[in-house]
Amino acid sequence: MLRQLNEVQGDDSVVGFYQSCTLGGFLRQSLIEQQALHQEKLRHGGVVVVHDTSSATRGVASLRAFRLSESFRRAHKARKFDTPSLISNQLTFSAIMEEFPVTVHNTSLLSSFLSNLSLPTRLTSLSPSTFPSAPVEPSFLQFDLNPNAHLERLVDAADAVKAEESNLAYHARQHARERTRAEAKRAEEDAQRTNQGLPPMTDEEFARMFRLPSEPSRLESMLLLGQLDAQAKSAAVASSAEMVKMYLARPEAQKGLA
Repeated sequence: MLRQLNEVQGDDSVVGFYQSCTLGGFLRQSLIEQQALHQEKLRHGGVVVVHDTSSATRGVASLRAFRLSESFRRAHKARKFDTPSLISNQLTFSAIMEEFPVTVHNTSLLSSFLSNLSLPTRLTSLSPSTFPSAPVEPSFLQFDLNPNAHLERLVDAADAVKAEESNLAYHARQHARERTRAEAKRAEEDAQRTNQGLPPMTDEEFARMFRLPSEPSRLESMLLLGQLDAQAKSAAVASSAEMVKMYLARPEAQKGLA
């Protein structure tokens, strides 16, 4: 694509990348790493354009542009996504990306070409008797009220969040047990030092003697919460459209439209 843009003297500078998704969920570890690399290496920063293919099947062009927020980039550079880092940077799943407005327009050459096109002439030579006047059978194919896709994605996202929270709870309990065991050993060591007339153990000495396991990263948990939020919003939009379809299918609505 970049080579073809260069051949037609178009702007072929790299400013980001495209990412397709389904039903609104696009926050993933691979996308975050790729976007962080682009914002660091590209001259004008990097932008990821997300295209929702599920909206395209309904004839709606869903294009959204995002960049990583500055608070998330600070935490990403430090490679720290523990609880103190999230609190200091005020990070939640909604603060990972910053959205920018997207404007889609044609080039000036294409706009000039479209303005010079003439409308086709009307076919006046065909008589009305040429077309059959058979009644059109009512069709309810467009009243698709099946929300299985949205519900399945929503349940899968909720299960993934629950599994990740269980893993974090397990690591938190293990960290608390190790901390309690280390504090007990420190108390014994301080008691022995006091009996020997020595000062108690400092925090630096305690950190060297007892290496506690670090708190697990909460990045994956935030990304899964973002996926769940996106799936819920997509299901809400789809359900509102289905409610309109259900209302139009009621006999009272049919009488009002007649």
